[in-house]
Amino acid sequence: MNEYCLGIRENPAWGISTADFHEDGRLGLKLGAFPTTFLVREFTKEAVLEAMAKGRMYGSRGDGQTWPRIDYFHVYGTNGDRAVMGESLATSQTPLIKFRVSTNSDRPQRMTLLLIRGGQLLKTFDTDLPIEVEYADEEAPRGKLTFYRIMDAGKHLFSNPVFVKFKP
Repeated sequence: MNEYCLGIRENPAWGISTADFHEDGRLGLKLGAFPTTFLVREFTKEAVLEAMAKGRMYGSRGDGQTWPRIDYFHVYGTNGDRAVMGESLATSQTPLIKFRVSTNSDRPQRMTLLLIRGGQLLKTFDTDLPIEVEYADEEAPRGKLTFYRIMDAGKHLFSNPVFVKFKP
Protein backbone atom coordinates (compact mmCIF):
# COMPACT_ATOMS: atom_id res chain seq x y z
CA MET A 1 0.00 0.00 0.00
CA ASN A 2 2.92 2.31 0.66
CA GLU A 3 4.19 1.58 -2.86
CA TYR A 4 0.78 2.61 -4.21
CA CYS A 5 0.93 5.84 -2.15
CA LEU A 6 4.40 6.57 -3.56
CA GLY A 7 3.24 5.95 -7.14
CA ILE A 8 5.36 2.80 -7.56
CA ARG A 9 2.30 0.54 -7.91
CA GLU A 10 -0.51 1.46 -10.26
CA ASN A 11 -3.12 -0.27 -8.08
CA PRO A 12 -3.28 -1.09 -4.38
CA ALA A 13 -3.42 -4.68 -3.16
CA TRP A 14 -6.67 -5.59 -1.41
CA GLY A 15 -7.03 -8.07 1.42
CA ILE A 16 -9.60 -10.83 1.80
CA SER A 17 -10.11 -13.41 4.50
CA THR A 18 -9.45 -16.99 3.51
CA ALA A 19 -8.13 -20.30 4.78
CA ASP A 20 -6.61 -23.42 3.31
CA PHE A 21 -9.67 -25.35 4.40
CA HIS A 22 -9.80 -29.13 4.04
CA GLU A 23 -12.28 -30.50 6.55
CA ASP A 24 -14.79 -29.14 9.06
CA GLY A 25 -13.32 -29.48 12.56
CA ARG A 26 -9.77 -30.17 11.35
CA LEU A 27 -7.28 -28.12 13.37
CA GLY A 28 -10.25 -26.84 15.38
CA LEU A 29 -11.56 -24.83 12.40
CA LYS A 30 -15.12 -24.60 11.17
CA LEU A 31 -16.35 -23.84 7.68
CA GLY A 32 -17.33 -20.18 7.66
CA ALA A 33 -14.73 -19.17 10.26
CA PHE A 34 -13.00 -16.77 7.83
CA PRO A 35 -15.65 -14.54 6.26
CA THR A 36 -14.91 -11.68 3.90
CA THR A 37 -17.63 -9.05 4.21
CA PHE A 38 -18.38 -7.06 1.07
CA LEU A 39 -19.79 -3.53 1.23
CA VAL A 40 -22.56 -3.70 -1.37
CA ARG A 41 -25.89 -1.94 -1.83
CA GLU A 42 -27.47 -5.07 -3.30
CA PHE A 43 -26.56 -8.73 -3.11
CA THR A 44 -25.73 -9.51 -6.71
CA LYS A 45 -22.75 -11.09 -8.42
CA GLU A 46 -21.97 -7.79 -10.15
CA ALA A 47 -22.08 -5.80 -6.89
CA VAL A 48 -19.80 -8.26 -5.10
CA LEU A 49 -17.29 -8.28 -7.98
CA GLU A 50 -17.30 -4.47 -8.05
CA ALA A 51 -16.70 -4.31 -4.29
CA MET A 52 -13.83 -6.78 -4.65
CA ALA A 53 -12.26 -4.79 -7.49
CA LYS A 54 -12.50 -1.54 -5.52
CA GLY A 55 -11.39 -2.83 -2.11
CA ARG A 56 -14.75 -2.31 -0.40
CA MET A 57 -14.52 -5.31 1.90
CA TYR A 58 -12.90 -6.50 5.10
CA GLY A 59 -11.80 -9.81 6.52
CA SER A 60 -12.48 -11.41 9.87
CA ARG A 61 -12.00 -14.66 11.71
CA GLY A 62 -14.43 -16.29 14.06
CA ASP A 63 -15.54 -19.74 15.13
CA GLY A 64 -17.89 -20.39 12.21
CA GLN A 65 -20.88 -18.85 13.99
CA THR A 66 -19.62 -15.62 15.56
CA TRP A 67 -17.02 -13.12 14.42
CA PRO A 68 -16.07 -9.48 14.83
CA ARG A 69 -17.43 -7.02 12.29
CA ILE A 70 -16.73 -3.50 11.12
CA ASP A 71 -20.05 -1.70 11.22
CA TYR A 72 -18.48 1.31 9.52
CA PHE A 73 -15.03 2.74 8.84
CA HIS A 74 -14.90 6.23 7.30
CA VAL A 75 -12.39 9.04 7.02
CA TYR A 76 -13.90 12.52 6.88
CA GLY A 77 -12.36 15.65 5.46
CA THR A 78 -13.33 19.06 4.16
CA ASN A 79 -17.04 19.94 4.36
CA GLY A 80 -18.02 16.46 5.50
CA ASP A 81 -16.51 14.71 2.46
CA ARG A 82 -15.85 11.09 3.35
CA ALA A 83 -14.21 7.95 2.01
CA VAL A 84 -14.76 4.30 2.89
CA MET A 85 -12.53 1.27 2.46
CA GLY A 86 -10.95 1.24 -0.98
CA GLU A 87 -11.64 4.91 -1.65
CA SER A 88 -9.48 8.03 -1.65
CA LEU A 89 -10.05 11.40 -0.01
CA ALA A 90 -8.33 14.73 -0.55
CA THR A 91 -8.84 17.16 2.31
CA SER A 92 -7.63 20.51 3.57
CA GLN A 93 -8.89 19.72 7.09
CA THR A 94 -7.39 17.34 9.62
CA PRO A 95 -8.52 13.80 8.71
CA LEU A 96 -11.19 12.54 11.09
CA ILE A 97 -11.35 8.75 11.34
CA LYS A 98 -14.63 7.24 12.50
CA PHE A 99 -15.33 3.56 12.97
CA ARG A 100 -17.49 1.13 14.89
CA VAL A 101 -16.51 -2.47 15.58
CA SER A 102 -18.90 -4.98 17.12
CA THR A 103 -19.62 -8.69 17.00
CA ASN A 104 -22.59 -10.66 15.72
CA SER A 105 -23.03 -12.22 19.17
CA ASP A 106 -24.44 -11.08 22.50
CA ARG A 107 -21.45 -12.67 24.27
CA PRO A 108 -18.93 -10.13 25.59
CA GLN A 109 -15.77 -9.97 23.51
CA ARG A 110 -12.56 -8.14 24.38
CA MET A 111 -10.36 -6.93 21.57
CA THR A 112 -7.24 -4.85 21.07
CA LEU A 113 -7.88 -2.73 17.98
CA LEU A 114 -5.07 -1.02 16.13
CA LEU A 115 -5.50 2.12 14.05
CA ILE A 116 -2.78 2.10 11.41
CA ARG A 117 -1.54 5.00 9.27
CA GLY A 118 0.88 4.30 6.43
CA GLY A 119 1.74 0.89 7.84
CA GLN A 120 2.64 2.30 11.29
CA LEU A 121 0.66 2.02 14.52
CA LEU A 122 -1.18 5.28 15.18
CA LYS A 123 -3.40 4.38 18.16
CA THR A 124 -4.35 1.30 20.22
CA PHE A 125 -7.81 0.68 21.67
CA ASP A 126 -7.96 -2.14 24.26
CA THR A 127 -11.69 -2.52 24.72
CA ASP A 128 -14.82 -4.57 25.03
CA LEU A 129 -16.97 -4.68 21.92
CA PRO A 130 -18.83 -2.84 20.66
CA ILE A 131 -16.64 0.26 20.35
CA GLU A 132 -17.29 3.47 18.48
CA VAL A 133 -14.31 5.73 17.76
CA GLU A 134 -13.75 9.26 16.47
CA TYR A 135 -10.07 10.10 16.08
CA ALA A 136 -8.66 13.31 14.60
CA ASP A 137 -5.21 12.65 13.14
CA GLU A 138 -3.50 15.90 14.10
CA GLU A 139 -0.15 14.48 12.93
CA ALA A 140 -1.32 13.44 9.45
CA PRO A 141 1.46 13.87 6.90
CA ARG A 142 0.99 17.01 4.83
CA GLY A 143 0.88 16.85 1.05
CA LYS A 144 1.50 13.09 0.84
CA LEU A 145 -0.89 10.27 0.06
CA THR A 146 -1.18 7.88 3.00
CA PHE A 147 -3.66 5.26 4.15
CA TYR A 148 -5.59 4.27 7.25
CA ARG A 149 -6.57 0.75 8.27
CA ILE A 150 -7.97 -0.91 11.35
CA MET A 151 -7.10 -4.38 12.54
CA ASP A 152 -6.93 -6.25 15.80
CA ALA A 153 -3.85 -7.52 17.58
CA GLY A 154 -5.20 -11.09 17.59
CA LYS A 155 -5.48 -11.19 13.78
CA HIS A 156 -9.24 -11.71 13.83
CA LEU A 157 -10.21 -8.54 11.96
CA PHE A 158 -8.69 -6.28 9.31
CA SER A 159 -9.96 -3.57 7.03
CA ASN A 160 -8.87 -2.59 3.59
CA PRO A 161 -7.33 0.88 3.48
CA VAL A 162 -8.84 4.31 3.11
CA PHE A 163 -6.41 6.55 1.21
CA VAL A 164 -6.05 10.20 2.25
CA LYS A 165 -4.10 13.18 0.99
CA PHE A 166 -4.05 16.02 3.55
CA LYS A 167 -3.14 19.43 2.14
CA PRO A 168 -3.90 22.13 4.72
